[in-house]
Amino acid sequence: ILNTKNIFAYSFYLAYRSWQHQVYKKALALCAEHRFDLIHFVNPIGYREPGYLWKIDLPYVWGPIGGTVNVPEALWPSLSGTGMIKLRFRAMVNQMQLKYNPRVKRALKNTDLLMSATSENQINIFRYFGKESKVLPENGIPDAWLYNLPAADIVVKDSLTAVWIGSVDERKALITLLKAIQGIKKPEKFRLLVIGEGYLRPSLMQYAESVGISQCISWVGNVGRDEVMQYIRSSDLLIITSVSEGNPTTVWEVMAQSIPVLTVDHCGMHDSINEMNGIKIPLKTYDQVVHDFRTAIDDLTDHPEKVAALKRSTGKQLTHYLWSTRMQLLNTYYEEAI
Repeated sequence: ILNTKNIFAYSFYLAYRSWQHQVYKKALALCAEHRFDLIHFVNPIGYREPGYLWKIDLPYVWGPIGGTVNVPEALWPSLSGTGMIKLRFRAMVNQMQLKYNPRVKRALKNTDLLMSATSENQINIFRYFGKESKVLPENGIPDAWLYNLPAADIVVKDSLTAVWIGSVDERKALITLLKAIQGIKKPEKFRLLVIGEGYLRPSLMQYAESVGISQCISWVGNVGRDEVMQYIRSSDLLIITSVSEGNPTTVWEVMAQSIPVLTVDHCGMHDSINEMNGIKIPLKTYDQVVHDFRTAIDDLTDHPEKVAALKRSTGKQLTHYLWSTRMQLLNTYYEEAI
């Protein structure tokens, strides 16, 4: 009840644990009545609640899981004082859970095949638990999403339209992009669509006005999915500035429309974005990240043919990320677990 009333969000884990125990009892009843070849436990990607299905004597697959990675120190300057306190608290709790959660350790010991949502999580899981895992994003591109934009229809434009999508809060760190936009060489050739709402939206709109970049930005707000897709199809680039993610759905939504991604090189974007479908900003210092975002925007506005080339190559890579392809891969994992 506390969680649903948004009074104490972490009470979700207590409710979820109780629900998983009911799932376990239901699974035992089903196993008594039917023959199963294996169990695949698919959960919200956080590793903290492993459920109880690993107790059943069947080949066991778990994942993809994540949540083991903390926000890199290089991105801390994007956070407020309150955000920093929350970050440090989460990092402390995360460290304790990774080291001392006995149910997670028992579940991993009884897992025949484990999948990690990102390579960063794969590294941490092996570091803390000595458990090998396969990297597989928790989401992908449904075949029905494909826009099938012919390469011949991708033309070189004389301006760059970028889209930023998400909750306007500290985790998504839109402030990093706003700082990067300050000082771009050709602001008249750059337009940013901000799709989403959040408690930081009013202050960031005020910030954009105060530093003279508001003319580059359209604050779209929350709109329906069909309208979001229209904005995506009219854009040239998705920009991701998040300090923490798994594999954001927006990555797959835009790539399905042959739109490349500009992002910090971490989280799931580290694994899914490459030189064929986007640009990754190295993660060294915060000032460097802001500078490199600005440089990338300048380069794309100076050389619009690069944008068109990225769109074409993004479209050529889509089959690798389709759910139909993922299902074939999962079937090989199931055979391996059995």
